Amino acid sequence: MHADTSQKAELEEETKYLQSQLLELSAEVKKVRDAVKKANEEVTAACGADVTDPVKGPDILEKFATLPNDEEEIENVESVLRLRCQGIANIDESILEEYQKYQRDIAIKNEELAKLEADAANVEKEIQTIRPRWVNALKELIGKIDNNFGEFMQTMQYSGEVYLYEGEKEVCLLLLFFIFPNH
Repeated sequence: MHADTSQKAELEEETKYLQSQLLELSAEVKKVRDAVKKANEEVTAACGADVTDPVKGPDILEKFATLPNDEEEIENVESVLRLRCQGIANIDESILEEYQKYQRDIAIKNEELAKLEADAANVEKEIQTIRPRWVNALKELIGKIDNNFGEFMQTMQYSGEVYLYEGEKEVCLLLLFFIFPNH
């Protein structure tokens, strides 16, 4: 029985030890999860996308895999980028001035275009307000001309008509001669 008690004590002590190990490992797992979560938040903030997203995540991870891994590769990429920047910085000043001149010209032309479009809209509005007055007066005049013309044609024993055609934007004067002898 004494052997059972000592064995039980050993098992209890081993259980306590394993429980403490489990607590330490659980704490370590929590630390790792927190670190991964923080790293994911940093990547999400830097990239604007969540690497844990099942749709975009694999693409992001694939892109990160193509980035340089060690200091030497990073320095090589940095030197290539610096050379590109120096190339951009060494642009001929006359080209830059010409570009800026074209940009100013484009801005001026856009302003002129906006003014012309506004003027055209104002003219169109003015036409819409003025048009009914002169079209109505013209219709009245054409009506009188039509009567006189019809009477004149009747004196010669023929028929004739003067007609005003009015479209959406145009007004046309049509002289229609129906030359039929009146019997």
